[in-house]
Order: sequence, then C-alpha cells, then structure tokens
Amino acid sequence: MESLIFSLNATMPIFLLILVGYLLKRIDFVSDEFCKISDRLVFYVGLPAMLIHDMAEINIRENFDLTYVLFCAIVTSIVFFTIWGLARRFLKEKSIIGEFVQASYRSSAGILGCAIIRSMYGNTGMAPLMILGSVPLFNIFAVLVLSIESPMRAESNLKHRLTIASKDILKNP
Repeated sequence: MESLIFSLNATMPIFLLILVGYLLKRIDFVSDEFCKISDRLVFYVGLPAMLIHDMAEINIRENFDLTYVLFCAIVTSIVFFTIWGLARRFLKEKSIIGEFVQASYRSSAGILGCAIIRSMYGNTGMAPLMILGSVPLFNIFAVLVLSIESPMRAESNLKHRLTIASKDILKNP
C-alpha cells in the first residue's frame, strides 16, 4: 500500500496538470496559438534548462552508465521495430503506416518521464542518460519509417527507398 501511495503522489499532480490543461482547452480558455508557444517554450527552454541544471548537480563521469544508455537504445529499437512490424501486418490503411508507427513509438520520455522522475526523486538523475540513449534514435527512426512507408514512394523498390531514407537521415538536423 505504501508503494501505491508513493506512486500516486508522484503521478497524480502531473495527471491533474494535464487534465487542467485539457479542460482549459475544451472551454477555449487557452488558444491554439498559446499552446503552440507554450510547447516551444517547454521544449526549447524549460526542458533543456532543467536537464542542464540537474546534470550540473551530478558528476557525469561517476554516474555515466554505458550499459544503461545501451539498454535505452536497445529497448527503443525493439519497440520501434515491433510496432512497425505489427502496423504493416494489421493496419488496413497502408498509407498511414509511417505516421502511425512514428506516433506510436515516439514517447514523451523527455517531458513526462523527467516530470515523474523529478516528482519522485527531486531531480532527473539518470534521465539525461535515458535521453542520450533514446532521443537520437527517435529522430532517426522517424525519418526511416516516414521515408520508407511514404505513399509517394510506394512504387519505388525497397533499395531505392532505403537509399532515400539514408540520405534523409544524414541531412536531418
């Protein structure tokens, strides 16, 4: 019971904040423009500032764990390829496979994960290492699946689509 209460104390404030945001949007208290600006503020200012602050508080040389970074990368890869395989097999509308896969595996680890970790432990601790192991793969996999599954390229062969995907990955900032 103690673990349940600990978990609820960590997650309920975040859940309630999401719920309040949803309700404010439903009653048109906040506009689409406000949401767009707030998203940019959180992603480009708030989250990086929090991660830099938390990384400054820990000794990265002592806390760096290559096994953990590789674990995050491997799990991200397994989840991505599993979702892609299942989508190819079960989605009836083949033209949306790329978008479906990209939306399914791309987690909110940076935002929700860090918020929950901070709520539970007071700082993000190992979250920067999780981001290091996962986020670059999120971007690479998004370009890969969207390039290969693009309905505009459906008539070209797999080798041609892989070549285009490779070029797109290398050009992606």
